[in-house]
Amino acid sequence: MFRRTFLASGLGLAGALAGCAAPLAPDGRTDPPPTPAVGTDSPPPPPGDAPLGYTHLRPDGNRLIDGRGSLPRADPVDVGLDAKPEWVVGVPWEDGVRLAVVTAGGARVLSVVDGDVSVLDHDLDAPPGPPLLVGASEPVLAPVIGSPLTHAVPTTGGWASVTPDGAVRLPAGENADVDALPDARIVRAAGRLCAAGRLYVLASRTREYAHGVLGDELEAASIAVLDPAGGLEATLAPPSGVVEGIAPIVADVDDDGEREVVVTASDAERGARLVALSAAGDATEGVAVGSGFRWRHQLAVAPFGPGGETELAAVKTPHVGGTAEFYRVRDGRLDLVASLRGYSTHAIGSRTLDNAVAGDLDGDGSMELLVPDDPQRELVGLRRLDGDGGGVVEAWRVPLGGRLTSNLCAVTGPAGVVVAAGRANALRVWPA
Repeated sequence: MFRRTFLASGLGLAGALAGCAAPLAPDGRTDPPPTPAVGTDSPPPPPGDAPLGYTHLRPDGNRLIDGRGSLPRADPVDVGLDAKPEWVVGVPWEDGVRLAVVTAGGARVLSVVDGDVSVLDHDLDAPPGPPLLVGASEPVLAPVIGSPLTHAVPTTGGWASVTPDGAVRLPAGENADVDALPDARIVRAAGRLCAAGRLYVLASRTREYAHGVLGDELEAASIAVLDPAGGLEATLAPPSGVVEGIAPIVADVDDDGEREVVVTASDAERGARLVALSAAGDATEGVAVGSGFRWRHQLAVAPFGPGGETELAAVKTPHVGGTAEFYRVRDGRLDLVASLRGYSTHAIGSRTLDNAVAGDLDGDGSMELLVPDDPQRELVGLRRLDGDGGGVVEAWRVPLGGRLTSNLCAVTGPAGVVVAAGRANALRVWPA
């Protein structure tokens, strides 16, 4: 099994992570021609500058929202539905926010303006997997191209998507046959399309670690770095174990101005640990759980620290008494600097991994991590304490009115951050 970093081109991974780089020429591989799209014979053009609503909030996989919210003070609005909400996504829209809530019966579009929430006469076809909302002239969901367990993403020149057989279908050049996970989310570094040109996808399917809590027993052995015009550019892998997740986070973890690729690595001996892979291929690792078949859910990279220091938030063992954790890069390792028990960000067997939001959700100027409590019936704002080496406290709680059934959605509109979450046959919305 692949265990070291190799570079597939002369550009090197540093260029791929650092930002805008010249496209690569095809490397001479003899891949088959692009496979036809699944669900559409002629994919629409990419959405240009239209806002995009990801379940993981940002195109880089980092569940971080800009702007300020008023969540603990907002009067929640419940919208009744004829089936349980499975996914919620949203985009800013004129004087408010548009939300799309997906159930087994379809997708409804909601308008949120100030404190008013209304259901629009603009239903959408529900995708079989997670949605991507495109804020065009009317909000639409991204086309189903390839594997039904994930969605296409816009990139330079068109759409990129994972095919059912594990190739990444690129808008230009050949398909990249990287054996991607069937539910892998393609992420890219946030920013302008030029700076955000490189794509990252979990690849090299393996059954070496049969934990199977994320929807199947397939995990990834590597992260493929792709150029939309040139195909496979580089491959990263943790020093040991498999990558247990569906997407990396691409973010500056140690405030050095360079992006790292953050994943959860797991093995049967030590269990799960966080790993940040640098542009040079170096691995910065956190502490392992200590035994196999215990997962760690990577959530967000944000200035959580008491002095605004960048930290990586995760929940250890979310299925069995989950513990919220905050890590900071120190002396070449990811140090656990604060933790608090009692939170659950995932249900065994679910492919919904987007049950957390990082942001200033109460408008006080500091960063909170929003997660469900252990029974998943309340949302909790966690805040780091002042003082070096301080802990973490619950700043506030808001009730869901039932057990969580969807991801957590957050959208920054003109009035601030709107938050939405599903429970049985209803969507609860906290307007800005």
